[in-house]
Amino acid sequence: MIDSSSKAVLVDVRARQEFEALSIPGAINIPAPDLRARHAELPKDRTVAVICSTGMRSSLAASILQRNGFRDVRNVAGGMNGYAAAGFAPTGAGA
Repeated sequence: MIDSSSKAVLVDVRARQEFEALSIPGAINIPAPDLRARHAELPKDRTVAVICSTGMRSSLAASILQRNGFRDVRNVAGGMNGYAAAGFAPTGAGA
């Protein structure tokens, strides 16, 4: 979906250190606890996909965004662990 012409926004809600160790090109890093104050940095008129390591923090992040008026929010199933398990992460990289 992120690679398609949908113009979706991918928000990585892990801590900065996790994001710097392994991230998806084009993702925006806003840690989940910061979304309450920083949600206005994201466009409400586009699909917003949120990702973390396993799906726990991204579930919280999706809820925060929905409470703040975002209508098309997606929680990336499996998170970065799933991304790596599917073979998309660089060899030897950990989520």
